[in-house]
Amino acid sequence: ILLDRINETLNQAQLNWGEKLHIQEILALYTQLTSREKEVMKLIAKSHSNKEAARLLGISNRTIDIHRAHVMKKMKSENLAELMIKAVICGIV
Repeated sequence: ILLDRINETLNQAQLNWGEKLHIQEILALYTQLTSREKEVMKLIAKSHSNKEAARLLGISNRTIDIHRAHVMKKMKSENLAELMIKAVICGIV
């Protein structure tokens, strides 16, 4: 429900130049992720726990923790909510 609201807001809002640049920056950050980091980001954004994500990808929980930390750093996200908004902007949710 929260993601639906975010999508509606993004679609309805008139984006000014600064906002467009911000979106371009987010998309550029996303392209710098490795394919595994993109997979992890997608699972995190879809509310999978680290344990579920590890099982789905066939890797250890510790490896998920490492990938998740890399995703947060590379996407310049302070918290999960911020990462979720960026995931919506990137079109992965």
